[in-house]
Amino acid sequence: MDVDNYTPPLQAAPPAANEPMLIVHEPRVVIGDRGAAWLTEAWDAFKAAPVSWLLLCIAGAALWFVINLIPLLNIANGLLQPVWGAGLLLAVHAQRNGGKVKVAHLFAGFGPKLGRLVLSGVVAGGIMLVIVGITVGSLAVQLLQAPDPQALLLGQDMNSLLLRGLVAMALTIPVYAAVWFAPALIVFGNMGVQQSLLLSMQACLKNVWPFLIYSLCLTVLGILTVFTFGLALLVIIPMFYISVYLSFRDIFID
Repeated sequence: MDVDNYTPPLQAAPPAANEPMLIVHEPRVVIGDRGAAWLTEAWDAFKAAPVSWLLLCIAGAALWFVINLIPLLNIANGLLQPVWGAGLLLAVHAQRNGGKVKVAHLFAGFGPKLGRLVLSGVVAGGIMLVIVGITVGSLAVQLLQAPDPQALLLGQDMNSLLLRGLVAMALTIPVYAAVWFAPALIVFGNMGVQQSLLLSMQACLKNVWPFLIYSLCLTVLGILTVFTFGLALLVIIPMFYISVYLSFRDIFID
């Protein structure tokens, strides 16, 4: 691993009793092939406890299905993504430290840091709404007011629509970078929302090559879901969260 020079640990408030706490440093640069290694090592971790991970994933999928059947609750659930993610990261942390992966880890994010996790989701969601408003807001208003929205959409210049899409994609990349490590920094580094979002973005931008390779590998895994009628997700989803935890340790933990 290619590592920057040592930097002192970042300052954070002391954790409450019995909370996991890792010494977090300024994000370092790692070599590109670590992007693939995060997934291969995630596969090894999954194989070490496949039944536990499958039970956790099936329970999570069932819970997700039920929540999305309930009006308004399904909307609020979008703001809870960092909370659910934090629970799965805590499951990985438990496994790494000799513990067991449990279905109860689904709710592990609903703890003392719940407010910060939710707020990070609110901030990211708000920025996303602004981006959508800037890029396609005027078109959306026209479609809502048009007597024949389909005809209006078909009459749009394709180059203009493509440009809107590319601009939206470019603007959302920093947002995804900001939320990538934010739950881990909040849970394990006990950091505030602003600091976790900024550090996460900094870490991703400093490691463009590893994340590019990681994204390509993840895309290949995603294609498997087509040929397995979605069953591969029961393995890919745990691998994804395990790889997020591994990348967090690689970049932030000394």
